[in-house]
Amino acid sequence: VYTEFILKKNNDCLDWQQMQLYGFGVFFNIVTLTIADLRAGFNKGAWAIVLLDGYNWATYMCVVNLSFAGMLTSWVLKFADTVTKVIATSMAMLLSSAISIIYFKEQPSLQLFLGIGISTLAVRLYYFELPKPGDEKPCAEAVVPPNTIPFQHGDGKQGA
Repeated sequence: VYTEFILKKNNDCLDWQQMQLYGFGVFFNIVTLTIADLRAGFNKGAWAIVLLDGYNWATYMCVVNLSFAGMLTSWVLKFADTVTKVIATSMAMLLSSAISIIYFKEQPSLQLFLGIGISTLAVRLYYFELPKPGDEKPCAEAVVPPNTIPFQHGDGKQGA
């Protein structure tokens, strides 16, 4: 919620705001890696040299994918709201599950179907328009037995 507040409080360019937000993350990660190397005595080499050792194409694709996901999340938080972000994230997970089932021959589980149902219900409830106060319309008229229909006497009194 605080990140959303930071993104929405001014009209700076989204790219500049992302550089500010991610700059803190990069700075603190560099400090943490440097301290860890100093404590370990650089026994595996400096972090800047061995940072990408052991990566393959799938790792690079995962990093690219998560980078775009982070930028998209920032866009959603700036121009939409947190609930929209949560709904979009849950729908993206469902899409990822469907792709995994199709391409990797994964077996769907009960938890997947429950997640699909709950997420679909959440989307439906969030975007379902509720009636505004004063716009309520009766669902059905009350059924009154024929011998108890109220009538008005000539003198203005109610009778049964």
